[in-house]
Amino acid sequence: MIKVNIKSRYWMLIVPMVVALIGITVIQVAWMRKAYLAKEETFDHQVQGALADAVARLQSEEAIRFIAGHSSEETESPVLRDSILRMTEWVIGQNEGDAGATVDVNVELIHDALDSGKHQVIRTVKKNGGRVIVEERVTASPSEDNLEHVVKKMVKEYSMRDASLKTRLGNTDMKRLLKQCLNDQGLELDFNFHITGMPSEKSADSLSGEYQIRLFKDDLVDKPGTLHVSFPGRENFLHASLYSMAGLSIFFTLVMIFTFLSTLYHMHRQKKLADMKSDFINGMTHELKTPIATIGLAAEALNHPRVAGQDEQVKQYATIIRKENQRMNRQVENVLHSTLADREEMQLRMEVVNLNEIIDVAVEDTWSQMDMAQGTFSVHLNATESIINGDTVHLRQMVLNLIDNAIKYAGERPEVVVETTSGNGFVQLSVRDNGPGIPEEELERIFDKFYRVGKGNAYTVKGFGIGLYYVKTIAKKHRGSVQVESRSGQGSTFIIKLPLCHETT
Repeated sequence: MIKVNIKSRYWMLIVPMVVALIGITVIQVAWMRKAYLAKEETFDHQVQGALADAVARLQSEEAIRFIAGHSSEETESPVLRDSILRMTEWVIGQNEGDAGATVDVNVELIHDALDSGKHQVIRTVKKNGGRVIVEERVTASPSEDNLEHVVKKMVKEYSMRDASLKTRLGNTDMKRLLKQCLNDQGLELDFNFHITGMPSEKSADSLSGEYQIRLFKDDLVDKPGTLHVSFPGRENFLHASLYSMAGLSIFFTLVMIFTFLSTLYHMHRQKKLADMKSDFINGMTHELKTPIATIGLAAEALNHPRVAGQDEQVKQYATIIRKENQRMNRQVENVLHSTLADREEMQLRMEVVNLNEIIDVAVEDTWSQMDMAQGTFSVHLNATESIINGDTVHLRQMVLNLIDNAIKYAGERPEVVVETTSGNGFVQLSVRDNGPGIPEEELERIFDKFYRVGKGNAYTVKGFGIGLYYVKTIAKKHRGSVQVESRSGQGSTFIIKLPLCHETT
């Protein structure tokens, strides 16, 4: 029931975290898309404003050229008859802050009442805001010759509206003009342009990647021409403004994902550690319960009247009590030593020792265990050099753990081979058994604390899961190494290498 609750809490944490992470990611993507669309809309408005400004400047320049040409012609023309009263009024204004306004050219022919006999022609060239304001008034008398002269002059003056676009554009540098207008809008990027005689049927938008605007749209005759502008680097320009925001968004999203995965990893690890600790407590209970029960039975037997006078039986039961006590003491020491190793409080009493001798003692201590398992020992101490600098107690316990592990996992009738060799400045201890072997996927974890080879909680061999962890810890404390060679069905071999010490004192 407890495990079910823990599992439920585990998923109660995972599901909200996953939902929150997905939600934040979706919001980030939507926000980035919205920012891009807003930037695109702003870009379109800026381009249209720049094009409108460029067209306005073209119309202003044409109006100025028209006025200048008219003035020179007026000085060269013959003097009108006295019957024609010509009153011309010129007003030219400049205003630098009127970028983007349009120029209106209006021509009015006003007839006074029939009995007045007067005609008035008013030509107005204006730019809203006042860049160029030209106003000309011509008042004529009813003389037919003079009226005909004025009408012909008007037709001549406005016939230039039908001139070619090239003539009307004059010497205007369109590329420079467009670049200046775009820069005024804050757009500094490359562009392409061309001018056609008639506007496209498509609307002037950015869907096709091209912007359009009519030229000289105030003409009386509708032949304005169209300016087409495109930006090859438009997409890069729009994306560049979002790179910093997108980079920060992606960075923080990755940080959240990393934190989420790290949390899941540690939660999973803590869960497994809790399971292993639970298995350790259960295993320790069984391991200590067996020798305690054996000692209790032996003690009761010693108190039995029939045994009291039998010296051999008393000695036998006393031996059982002593060995079981040693076994229990060894298990407790393993737990204490592993705890000290975790806290880095283990203090080694380093001295010059003979590893072969330590192995002999350890093998002797495990003979009774091997007899009970009905197994055999093969000891080959072939190391010609076995003097090392180490702690006798911990080295002996390390060898005992390896032999005990080999006996327990070898199964029925264990065969354990203990062998030492030396060379290249190291002495090597190997302990081989004839057990079922260790699966390849388990090899990297068998030295982890509390880890035991098995499926779930079904272990066929009693143990704490700290024996091999202790072996690895002691080997490292002595500047050595430990490794395992094993294949399923072919047994296992544990190999320890320790550096030699050439001192003889």
